[in-house]
Amino acid sequence: MVLKNVPEISQLVGSALVDKVSNITAQDSEEDVKAALKQLFTQIMSASERAVADVLSQLTGRLRLKDNVSIFSVTASFMFDLCHHGIVCW
Repeated sequence: MVLKNVPEISQLVGSALVDKVSNITAQDSEEDVKAALKQLFTQIMSASERAVADVLSQLTGRLRLKDNVSIFSVTASFMFDLCHHGIVCW
């Protein structure tokens, strides 16, 4: 679930609520699902502007770092392949 992959949301609403929403199954009643989602939405919407700004800053920083690591990994892999095939080595 997306919530588990975005730790910044846990910082904003708490890990217990993220776990509650993440553990929703088809066996849960519609009322329970609605209540959990409403609680999550309410927590997010009632967070202070400063808390949201801090979390967004952390999230964007983490995603930028992830993109840089991904780009580096792809580039390194490509260069390794070129060297392995004798096209370019330094």
